[in-house]
Amino acid sequence: MNHRVLYKESDYPIFQNRIYDSANETINCQQGSIKIVEVLTTDLVFNEALSSELMVYDAHYQNKQAVSELFRKHLENVADIILASIGRTNVDKVGCGKAIFWYNLPLRNLTYLVLILLTREAIVELVEVTSSLG
Repeated sequence: MNHRVLYKESDYPIFQNRIYDSANETINCQQGSIKIVEVLTTDLVFNEALSSELMVYDAHYQNKQAVSELFRKHLENVADIILASIGRTNVDKVGCGKAIFWYNLPLRNLTYLVLILLTREAIVELVEVTSSLG
């Protein structure tokens, strides 16, 4: 055996980032299995039970974490820690995602910001926001 099972679960919602129109729709959402395995020779970890045919990304799929008030407050706290630790100049951010954290920083009067984004959607949004900031 060249792998080991780390976690196994059945009847689990297939999406964590889908917004449903009602509580009933949420309770009765599409479900699948999870079988997280580690390949012992490479340390690769993946869901062996993933059924990609179940994964339909539609208008209800929403992976922007900032729709959560709790997550937005977390980002504000992180910004406060950065400002208290290193000040308002020479702030660099390297990451991926939709640049929600970046949107909050210019409002705090930072004087220099380097941002590298790894998603096309975020780059388009960044260009639009940068243009609107002048």
